[in-house]
Amino acid sequence: MDYALRQALKQFDARRTEKLGPSESAVFTPDEKGAAMIADVFLPIAKYVIYGGHFHVECVKGDDWFGYDIKFNKIELYYHDEIEGGHIDPIMYHTNLHTPYYLKDRGIKTYPYYEFGALNLHTSGIDVCFENESKQYRASFLIRDFTVYDTKNGGVISKIKADPYSTHAFDWFFPNGINEATMKQLTWIEDIPYEQTEKRSVGQDVRQNVPLYDEHNKKIPQTQCQKKWQFIRVEE
Repeated sequence: MDYALRQALKQFDARRTEKLGPSESAVFTPDEKGAAMIADVFLPIAKYVIYGGHFHVECVKGDDWFGYDIKFNKIELYYHDEIEGGHIDPIMYHTNLHTPYYLKDRGIKTYPYYEFGALNLHTSGIDVCFENESKQYRASFLIRDFTVYDTKNGGVISKIKADPYSTHAFDWFFPNGINEATMKQLTWIEDIPYEQTEKRSVGQDVRQNVPLYDEHNKKIPQTQCQKKWQFIRVEE
């Protein structure tokens, strides 16, 4: 992952520490106040991800190469404290609530933490992860809505200007599959420094297709989680 994007994502933990203090056992409260604090911590990072840069992809086309740029229109935050009493996000895939059976069968009860900046490819799309093992929290953002531009002429090359289908990100991020070579063809290009994007504006809304959960972490049908953890581009 590009240095500039990594540095921006590291600001999440720095801002979290400002809110909660330096203790590794500090957590956000599991209520609306905690959810609002988490959104506030992530807000400047969201502004940078939306306005501060884009992913550039080099794609093989026959014997030729061509490039395109992916800019985000909507991203969705997912955050989960693994420490008891902290803020939980039951729908988030990569948490101890969802440790797969093949690990549990081997006595592993905790989901191993991702490397900082890892991409998590799952059934809903692609997450960019910034988890912290020492402080025992999971954090990532889902690429919810994006636009693809031709690198040479700047024209939109996706069928629709804003693609609302998060799983389509697989096709655009990895047109030649996933291996060591193709990962080098995916790079973050900074357009605006982090400090300057703080002046930009984003909208906030609830996340798409995220219900409420009961005390047993079971989905409650026909409900909507009210955490305003979707961040939306409102400026060009």
